[in-house]
Amino acid sequence: MNPKLKILVLESWNFPDSSLEELRKYGEVFLDKNDNSNKTDLILNVEPDAVFIGLGIDLNARDLEKFKNLRTIITPTTGLNHIDLKACETNGIRVVSLKGEVDFLSSITSTAEHAWLLILSLFKDYKKLINNVRNEKWNRSEIDTFELSGKTIGIIGYGRLGKIVREYARAFRMRCLIYDVDSTQLSQLPVEEKVELEFLLKNSDTISLMASYSPENVRMIGENEFNLMKPNVFFVNTSRGELVDESALLRSLKSGKIAGAALDVLDNDSSWNEKTPSDHPLIEYSKNNHNLAITSHVGGNSKEALLKTREFVVQKFIESIT
Repeated sequence: MNPKLKILVLESWNFPDSSLEELRKYGEVFLDKNDNSNKTDLILNVEPDAVFIGLGIDLNARDLEKFKNLRTIITPTTGLNHIDLKACETNGIRVVSLKGEVDFLSSITSTAEHAWLLILSLFKDYKKLINNVRNEKWNRSEIDTFELSGKTIGIIGYGRLGKIVREYARAFRMRCLIYDVDSTQLSQLPVEEKVELEFLLKNSDTISLMASYSPENVRMIGENEFNLMKPNVFFVNTSRGELVDESALLRSLKSGKIAGAALDVLDNDSSWNEKTPSDHPLIEYSKNNHNLAITSHVGGNSKEALLKTREFVVQKFIESIT
């Protein structure tokens, strides 16, 4: 154990005080309280041995080569596409994360709950309902809403979140179709729920993308996949924006090929610093069209999840240095 560690906590606004006190037992803790600060410059100035980062901070190979003292990156995330893992290995930097922590993660339900919110919002045309009242309209003649009961949900990716969403779907009396690239994940499912991706796409009334990020999964939902979907389908993505061809999605929405979409993630959104890019095609479309709703990658951002995940990775880090 080294009592003189320098530990930098970025995005410290959502870090529990109890965890900060734990860290102070093992070294000097520096807090980043400025959301607009240049994170790379801050790491260079502090020269920490360990740094805590969230999804909103990208560390690439060029950055990592500059951090001469850095030995540990701690991130309370399952996805790691905001960190260049190969560069970490080259530079002798270990990564402490939530990846693979299946038992612990089973208690975190916020992303699955958010996915269900987005599904409900599409079936109930929630965006249009709210905007109508804001515009002083009080009529029902132009509103089309649908029941979930009796509909078919297709779940792509049957890890922790896919399993939780299936539970929600069954509670709403929905039929479930499940696909996972790793078919062993489906071994405990009824045979009628285990399907190939093409069958799922052709037969689902709503599709929830919950697959993990990997280079092999990038753009796994593109033009061909949208063309296979039913014309009244609702598409939801709470996994990673990189898994969807956004141009193909936009074309499908504009043409009426699919009925609607709700997204909590967009391609490369981990690199955005508190503000969306100007003229992002999907965001611009969503401003004037009720069949696309976008939230700002907040699925896992409940107060309970923030507290539990940060406490967990702090303890995991402490165990690694003691």
